[in-house]
Amino acid sequence: CSVATPSLCDASIANFTISDGRVRVLTPNGGESWPVGDARRIAWTSSVAGNVRIEVSRDGGASWTPIFSNLANDGAQNWTVTGPRTSRARIRVCSIAVPTACDTSDANFSITELADLTVRFLSFTPTDVLGGQAWQVRVQTANDGAAPAPASRTDVFIGPTSATGTILVTSINVPALPPGEVSDQRRTIAFPFTVAP
Repeated sequence: CSVATPSLCDASIANFTISDGRVRVLTPNGGESWPVGDARRIAWTSSVAGNVRIEVSRDGGASWTPIFSNLANDGAQNWTVTGPRTSRARIRVCSIAVPTACDTSDANFSITELADLTVRFLSFTPTDVLGGQAWQVRVQTANDGAAPAPASRTDVFIGPTSATGTILVTSINVPALPPGEVSDQRRTIAFPFTVAP
């Protein structure tokens, strides 16, 4: 409006937006553990228009590596987690149009390696399935991964046949295994098979 002639005024034809120019990381925000190879959701909010980029740090924010260079600013993106592992990971989301509008995870999270269990069926020597004789079953479980494996269970089946289908003949409880460790177990079984629940 004119100061001298207050009646001479004009206004914007349409609404516009006044924003605080902020981006905020929601997830991961500290304390999470994300295994390499898993698909995990990065989430953020933004009051800045235009696309964003997402970066990861593995040293607590001292350096950054791009993982998505130009994404729609829709608040979420799945990431298939990549190595190497670290206990000092952080995520940063930045506006491309306004590079100063950035936010990082509030605290470190962990990127971990997966356990890799390999089951080897070493011996199973049946002669006559209807004879009722004892059979020896030997199963070896190895953790070939880089992370500890929790306790697990291996089920051994026989079949399928047209008469019986697939039959559970024994279950083997495998203890927790550190990387490189092996569990070697044997079971004696006989027909008819009875496996505790």
